[in-house]
Amino acid sequence: MLKVSNINQYYGGSHILRDVSLQAHQGKVTVLLGRNGVGKTTLLKSLMGLVPIKTGTIEFDGKPLQAAQELIKAGKFKEALLLAKRLGDGMEKQDAYRSGQAKTAVT
Repeated sequence: MLKVSNINQYYGGSHILRDVSLQAHQGKVTVLLGRNGVGKTTLLKSLMGLVPIKTGTIEFDGKPLQAAQELIKAGKFKEALLLAKRLGDGMEKQDAYRSGQAKTAVT
């Protein structure tokens, strides 16, 4: 599960994301809708780590997504790769579930 809790993001003096929270469950479709300029792209960039969030948390399966960025900054590349692999393994399980290849449901 992807869990976003109270994230805030700014571009210059403009407050783009204000206390955004959401949950996206595995095996379910989550849609992000909004008119131009309300922060959809900024939210996605924040989820991908392209734009660091100012406050709040982003977790995948209970693990902070920012953890990989912090490990890289600390020069711990092996640990960052292991964390990325664990996150990737979770996505592969979700893909297998969606395609019907999984023998048991992923919850």
